[in-house]
Amino acid sequence: MIEDLQELLFALCAEPGTPGDESEAARRAARELSDCGETEIDRMGNVICHMGNRGAQRQILLDAHLDQVGLIVTQIEKDGFLRIDRCGGTDRRVLPGSPVTVYGREPLTGVMCCMPPHLVEGGEDKVESIDRMAVDVGLSKEEAEALVSPGDRALIRAPQKTSVRKPHCIPCIG
Repeated sequence: MIEDLQELLFALCAEPGTPGDESEAARRAARELSDCGETEIDRMGNVICHMGNRGAQRQILLDAHLDQVGLIVTQIEKDGFLRIDRCGGTDRRVLPGSPVTVYGREPLTGVMCCMPPHLVEGGEDKVESIDRMAVDVGLSKEEAEALVSPGDRALIRAPQKTSVRKPHCIPCIG
């Protein structure tokens, strides 16, 4: 059961869902929860699953975010690089060199790039501002424009499932 829960958690965390564009993540969460009870996605995009007796004297609310911080494409440069901006509270210190997935007409793998630290005023102690960073998807401008548009979202690639230590005790819900 712990393995199933772990697999579900990794699957839900891997669904693309930046702030303002959580629909894929919401559909996946609703699909996974539908075996547990009556499930719906409301007009605001919230996933609601009613389990058990709705009229019970005591009820429990489980609350979680569907979105994850990411990036939004702002333009495509003449060399095919994608200019980006933050979408949510993205920490620019973790971006340089990070692999990303750009969700355009099809998912594209890219890498965050910026000026090397030795060429930046302030050297290695300075992190470039987000407007001086770009995503390299290895495409020409024409190829990139066929697959990506301003407004498309990008996420830092999540680590793939790895072995995780089992907990010392298994919590019981009764």
